Amino acid sequence: MPFEQKLDNGLLLRYIRDEKDIERFTAFSTEINNRMEGLTSNCLLKHFPRTEGDNFQIIENPETGEIVSTTCFMPWKLNFGGVSLESAMPEMILTKPSHRKMGLAGIQMNRLALSMKERQFDLSILWGIPYYYRQFGYSYAVEGMVTETLHPRRIFSSIGSAGFGASGKLVLKKAGIEDIPILEEYYEKLIKPLDIYIERGKSQWTYMIRDAKMSILLAINKVSGTPEGYIIKALESPPGNLFVLENSIPSHEDAMEVLWFLGKEYAGELKLRWPQSSTLVKIARELGSTTNLNTQWLFMIMDITAFFTKLLPVFNSRLAASSF
Repeated sequence: MPFEQKLDNGLLLRYIRDEKDIERFTAFSTEINNRMEGLTSNCLLKHFPRTEGDNFQIIENPETGEIVSTTCFMPWKLNFGGVSLESAMPEMILTKPSHRKMGLAGIQMNRLALSMKERQFDLSILWGIPYYYRQFGYSYAVEGMVTETLHPRRIFSSIGSAGFGASGKLVLKKAGIEDIPILEEYYEKLIKPLDIYIERGKSQWTYMIRDAKMSILLAINKVSGTPEGYIIKALESPPGNLFVLENSIPSHEDAMEVLWFLGKEYAGELKLRWPQSSTLVKIARELGSTTNLNTQWLFMIMDITAFFTKLLPVFNSRLAASSF
């Protein structure tokens, strides 16, 4: 629904309305953050599944049309113990340096919370400054974006410079839309041991491959032609380094070979994102990787009573399985 609010300081808070607003939002993100963030915001605005107009807000000077602050939230489905949770993730929380310390972020965060409640989200999740966002109702929940940092020399000192890669068993191939069923299969294997995870359907995989153009690589057995898993590489990493955003290579031997390939390709550090139950991360830890706790997931429950009522099946099943 259209919304706008004249603020006491004369600025205007409103939802984005049209293509021109999308271009302005993207330009603002590029200016305040960087080129990659600008491209990301443009892609989210145009293609992210279940995106609506009230997901994105701007505060502007109504006389000049200048954007001075932005926020947005992305809709996700989380799964906890078999219960699906509608979740909203605030992003692009930006303010021009000239307009900071005016409470603009707080005004927008409060409006986002109202919008989330109106659309009956169960909770809001946020990567952010650990204590800053507590003033808006967020509390620390779990570590976020934990990574294992591994230098290739540790790979080669363990398995040799020839290693498993010399066998030529695997080849890494860029995944396409036609590979979504395979990606879904290996994603299920990745999340199976987890208590909480993102529900990712065909629309999300399509967004990642076609729209966001993420670097998703299938590990293919060259002899049988069968896929043995996948990795997702960051589109941009520091020169010589590699950030693996996600991986699902169940076989220990296949994961070792993938590590060997990556070590050969990148002379710097390999950063492998958790979960720690993934085979690639397990091997990295065996080889002496360093665990990096980079940030935190902050949670805000929209309606405490409704939230815990929804989770009753999880609590009941855990009580039934308890030995106490």
